[in-house]
Amino acid sequence: MADTFQGLSAQFRELAQTLSVRANEAKKTLASTIENDLLQVTPVDTGQAVSNWQVTLTAPAEDPIAPYAPAREGYMKQSKGVRTWTHRDDPSQIRADNSSAALEVSRPIIAAAQPSQPIFITNALDYIEVLNQGHSTQAPALFVDRAIILGRDVLSRVTITD
Repeated sequence: MADTFQGLSAQFRELAQTLSVRANEAKKTLASTIENDLLQVTPVDTGQAVSNWQVTLTAPAEDPIAPYAPAREGYMKQSKGVRTWTHRDDPSQIRADNSSAALEVSRPIIAAAQPSQPIFITNALDYIEVLNQGHSTQAPALFVDRAIILGRDVLSRVTITD
């Protein structure tokens, strides 16, 4: 019976040593999932909103940044009494250029996160909430909430114990 208790004790010690590392990896997976989704669904015009998904470790980002790959601002066009937003540059290219640059900046930050250190994903633009409420036809309302739900779904399939 002593062997059984000693084995159990060893298993608990091993679990205690690896649990924080495994939980940290799960946290990084969650952050990457949420950020990747936000970069793919945030409406684009100049690249400003996509570029401003900032990943930090010490505190949420407070200041907006310039777009990584700025594009020309679109304009309202009226045709047959209907006003529509028209882009001057290809939105898919704007997204690709700015999201790849954002990922290049954020990947090493997420990778550097230590156990018990929070990862913040912030967009400090004053109009991001308006976009999230459905102001743009490029993304559904509550796309930020959707990214969080997607992250939780991915996290629910991650195991941190054997």
